[in-house]
Amino acid sequence: MGKTFFIFVCLCVAAGGCVSKTDYQNLETRQAMADQSLAQCQSLLAQKSQEVIDALQAQQDCLDVVSSHESRYREAQRQQSILEQEKLDLENANALLSGRIDDLKRELDTTVSVVDAQRTVIERVEATKKSIEASLKQEIADKEILIQEIKGRLTVTFVDKILFDSGSASINPRGRELLRRIAPSLKDNMDHSILVEGHTDNVPISQALAATFPTNWELSAARAIAVVRFLGEQAGLDPKRLAASGYSYHRPVASNDTAQGRSQNRRIEIVLVPEK
Repeated sequence: MGKTFFIFVCLCVAAGGCVSKTDYQNLETRQAMADQSLAQCQSLLAQKSQEVIDALQAQQDCLDVVSSHESRYREAQRQQSILEQEKLDLENANALLSGRIDDLKRELDTTVSVVDAQRTVIERVEATKKSIEASLKQEIADKEILIQEIKGRLTVTFVDKILFDSGSASINPRGRELLRRIAPSLKDNMDHSILVEGHTDNVPISQALAATFPTNWELSAARAIAVVRFLGEQAGLDPKRLAASGYSYHRPVASNDTAQGRSQNRRIEIVLVPEK
């Protein structure tokens, strides 16, 4: 702007021939003021330019902060999604565990019930055993009667001729007396069925008895049936609890090669079998 004004003054001088001192001074003053105004404008421009630069930098800083917050927000959302899935997995696992715990509780209750029932059965078997031992104390001491308890089954074995005479299926007087003595013990134990088993040695049936008992099968079965009938009809046991089996000589407890072994094999076994 100052150069333009100077050129204008020169043109005026050339056109007019001369300029007064006062006009010249006025022109210089105006020139100085114009230069000062220009400097101020330039300073203001520089200031505003810096402000724009600062504003742009501040805007970029804000954008960077926003971007950072957006990244953190997206990461937080990702972590939240992971946590929600883990929570769902844990809830599902918890539901499965709760179901398994309920199943185990039911199994435990069932097991406890079974154990309690078995304990009750064992206690009653033990009580029955003690009762029979008390009623047949002398015969047990003389080894004419044996008592065994195996896995809840109580077996009372009457050896050789204590119940039957040789070759006979009729219970002798002593046998009837012994069966009456143990009948109350058998009657009280209602948790068990009563199986009467007849066993013989391997000596063939004599010709005199062959018409009645063709083989040891018939003799062993007849003796078991005779005991069952006595217990049901004479001793007052519930017939529904009674059963008879004849095994002939096929389940020996000793060797049939000796007289002593054959004597042990000729036996009646009364077996208390737990009800299922």
